[in-house]
Amino acid sequence: MLRPRDALAGRIARDEIDRSFGRTIALVDGLPDLATEELIGANLSVRVWGGATTPDSHTTFAASVLVGRQYGLVPRARLLVAAVTADDGSIAPCDVAAAIEWAVEAGAQVIVIPLGDHRSHADVSAAVDFAIARGVVIV
Repeated sequence: MLRPRDALAGRIARDEIDRSFGRTIALVDGLPDLATEELIGANLSVRVWGGATTPDSHTTFAASVLVGRQYGLVPRARLLVAAVTADDGSIAPCDVAAAIEWAVEAGAQVIVIPLGDHRSHADVSAAVDFAIARGVVIV
């Protein structure tokens, strides 16, 4: 039986999905598997730093949570993936900084960086400051 609260929750969820259209989010992580069913048809583009050639499950999951067609939080948003994690798992802070700057210049309103703490690196700190100064939310 559908209760009024359930109907309201459904309407709020649909409103949030509608508001995701026209939004741009960036994910600074590794290389997603674009053949994953949840990402097929998503508005997604990838730029690679650090020589990543092999998709990784962490980035695929993160991208699916963000813009996945069925379960994504903002399925109608455009996702810019900045692949900075090399196949061996290494991450160069200068690549993270360049990826943040690229995402800002490409119009990201939110940048998700699930890589751990690289803020102590001067280039990353400057890139984060650059993004915040332009009104971008860093997560």
